[in-house]
Amino acid sequence: MTGTIDSVETGFGCGSDTAHMSIFDYDPINNYRGRGSFESMGAGIDMNAGDIAFKCNFATLNSEGVVISRRVCRNFPNWGLPLSEFLNG
Repeated sequence: MTGTIDSVETGFGCGSDTAHMSIFDYDPINNYRGRGSFESMGAGIDMNAGDIAFKCNFATLNSEGVVISRRVCRNFPNWGLPLSEFLNG
């Protein structure tokens, strides 16, 4: 059997995060607060009341400052961790 489902409600376009919430019986319309908290908790960072988390990607720009890749290479540990530490201060 194949087909498609409306995991949240008919006409509600959703990503995998909100679709999974709905499948596990959490109402994403009332409970979803953004991807940042999911990413933080998935990385082992505890989220407390009042905390704010953002999800972002590093991108590659050409010499004119135009984004040529919205996600840079997956060799993140070599360059991404030091860059993240620098941005965190």
